[in-house]
Amino acid sequence: MLKIQQLRVSYGGIQALRGIDLEGPDGKIVTLIGANGAGKSTVLGIAARLLAAEHGDVLFDGRSIKSWNTRALARRLAVLTQTNTVQMKVTVRELVGFGRFPHSGTRLTDDDRRR
Repeated sequence: MLKIQQLRVSYGGIQALRGIDLEGPDGKIVTLIGANGAGKSTVLGIAARLLAAEHGDVLFDGRSIKSWNTRALARRLAVLTQTNTVQMKVTVRELVGFGRFPHSGTRLTDDDRRR
């Protein structure tokens, strides 16, 4: 379960998020809808530990996202951003393979390749 509590973020003195609360139930898809610049990507970036919040917390499986070991979190949480700034060509198989690295280390196992 993902639970967001009282997130607050400012950029250059302008408050981008103020008091955001959100709870995503287990096994359900949650959609964030809003205008451009509303803070949807910022909320998701904080939830994935890609951005820091000034205030508030994100709980994942009942634990603060800050307390998770990075590798353990990567085994449970995946992020595919809207845009990719890395300029390299990869196949779909290679891209999906990146998601196995938290489980297998930096190299795919023979079992990973068979799947």
